[in-house]
Amino acid sequence: MSCSLLCRLSVLACINVFLYAPLTYPNQHDPGPQIVVLSPHEGDTVSVPFELDVRFVAPPDAHIDTETLKVKVQKLLWGFDVTKQVKRFASAEGIHITDADFPKGHHTVTLQIADERGRLTSKTVTMDVR
Repeated sequence: MSCSLLCRLSVLACINVFLYAPLTYPNQHDPGPQIVVLSPHEGDTVSVPFELDVRFVAPPDAHIDTETLKVKVQKLLWGFDVTKQVKRFASAEGIHITDADFPKGHHTVTLQIADERGRLTSKTVTMDVR
């Protein structure tokens, strides 16, 4: 067999693998909790202090695992894990802070939570603080 024939066979084998391989991921049809940000809304401009209100909606087959909560705030190039500061305002129902105090500027907040079955969900919200 010549090299060009081997190369063509290898390419055909790779194409077959990509065409016929199932496109499934773990827990693809097994959704985890939902994160619903009630306040502030995506892209809002808020003044300090502001209300931070987030709800966690558990799937019917599992409860929220509050120990998996992670909250990160990204400002410019730096990211800060603020989970410890937020935990005292968090429960299985969500996070409620009546007088949240962020520094002025543009912020990206990423929230993560999982259920007791280990299904992780994350949600990112951006806001401007003035």
